[in-house]
Amino acid sequence: AEEAAILPADALLALHERFPDRYPVLLESMGERGPLGSRDLLMAFPGGQLMREADGRLAGRTGSANGRFLDALDDWWQAEGRRGPRAVARPFGGGWFLYLGYELADEIEPTLQLRTPATPRAVAWRMHGAVVRDRATGSLRFSAEDDRGDELRRQVHEDLAQLADDAVASSMPSPIAAEEEPPAAFLAGVERALEAIGRGDVY
Repeated sequence: AEEAAILPADALLALHERFPDRYPVLLESMGERGPLGSRDLLMAFPGGQLMREADGRLAGRTGSANGRFLDALDDWWQAEGRRGPRAVARPFGGGWFLYLGYELADEIEPTLQLRTPATPRAVAWRMHGAVVRDRATGSLRFSAEDDRGDELRRQVHEDLAQLADDAVASSMPSPIAAEEEPPAAFLAGVERALEAIGRGDVY
């Protein structure tokens, strides 16, 4: 499903920040416009994860990879392919968000002596949908596997409406607490004002 965008440039970032469970990854093109920098990608409908931790252990969908991230990812990819083709809309056809750290090189060249990183060595996160924004035209495409593009479009519009409601609520001034002075103090003040008027101090 595709439609003309009427959203500010930071709308995808707002969705990612407000609903990270639904839109966990945002990839924005910050370079010059062109074939490689023409679209922003907000990934949606997240699925399972495979991770190689900093200490080398595999976590998540490990399969039978004997501790190797790349083998586990290949097994997973092969298993997904055997389930048959899915109806998708270009330019996003479903797949994975991948982070491959430098330290993953020890799976390719075991003789390397690499430091232990502070973050995971590699992450593969299955994504079943994405909101794709054309940076030149501003148009949005809602792409998802298994004909869920319209579902994704409806969800995005609901979430944008929630963001708008939140913005209105946060812009309203907070109520000011007013405390009324005791009646006797008020009457005494009136008496002093009348006496001042009678003396000609004020007019």
